[in-house]
Amino acid sequence: SRIMRPVNMAQEKMAWGVVIPNLDKKSGMYSNVFKILTAGSSAGTKTGIVCSSLQKQAQDKILNDLGNTDKYSTKTEYCHNIALQLMRINRLSINPEWKPKIV
Repeated sequence: SRIMRPVNMAQEKMAWGVVIPNLDKKSGMYSNVFKILTAGSSAGTKTGIVCSSLQKQAQDKILNDLGNTDKYSTKTEYCHNIALQLMRINRLSINPEWKPKIV
């Protein structure tokens, strides 16, 4: 079965992760970005927060919610472990490989 990200995060109890292509306007190149959809309600539609933009306290809370109580020294380590935990419980959506349009 195909797993999609939830439509309404207000009804979720745990975060979801999504890996999406992001265009660097200066270079014209795409790179994959790991975003987190946090659980709970918000004022608008949740499109995800880039994991490295979250404060360590928020990252730590997400890991605790996922059952990981380890502490890490950098945001990159937190993001790596959050992605691994979300992948293990099928809460990480990865889009198919992006293919450029050839003209």
